[in-house]
Parts: sequence; structure tokens; C-alpha cells
Amino acid sequence: MGTPVRLRQFVLLAVRAAGVVFCVLALLSVAELAELAATAAGTQEGLFRGDYFLHGGGLRLLVSMLVNGGIGAALCAWSARLTAWLVPSLSSRCLRCGHRLDAANGGVCPECGEA
Repeated sequence: MGTPVRLRQFVLLAVRAAGVVFCVLALLSVAELAELAATAAGTQEGLFRGDYFLHGGGLRLLVSMLVNGGIGAALCAWSARLTAWLVPSLSSRCLRCGHRLDAANGGVCPECGEA
């Protein structure tokens, strides 16, 4: 395997790892939000009434969960395309298996089917 293929594989791995990190951050926000809801269940107002949700950090946690989850899902789903954009056509080899690609197969690897 040549250096350009290894570089693209490294960038692909880094992008997918970043996606996983963002998904884990979203899950941590969910856990904190659940803890906040459990704490608020003991109060008379509850979590979504009054100012407890706003001042207790619930809104921050909800926004954090949505943003981190969205970024993580996008990075995981589009990691191959993002890698192709970040490391443009240094070689015409498949990211997954290293098989040589040509224009005749339309950008799909005949060995493993990776686009």
C-alpha cells in the first residue's frame, strides 16, 4: 500500500473517531439530563415547569445533546465523502482494501464494493 492510501485511511479513521467522540458527548448529555430529571422529580414543580429547566441547566444539556449528536451522526455517516474531500484523489485506490480503481467502474471498488 502506498503512502497516499495510508494517509486517506488515517484521515478516514480520524474522522470516524471524531464522530464517535461527538456521539459519546451526546450520550453524556442525555445521562446528565436524566439525572436532572430525577432530581426535579423530587421537587413540586417538576423538570419542565417554572424556571427549573432553564436555570438548572436543562436547556443547555438539551441543546448540547442535539448538536453533539447531530455532528457525530453526520461525521459517522459521511466520513468517506469527507475524507475524499479532505484528501483529494492522491491515488486511485480503494480506501478499504487498496484495490486499484479506474474510471470504468464508476468509483465503486470491484473487490469490496466501497464507494
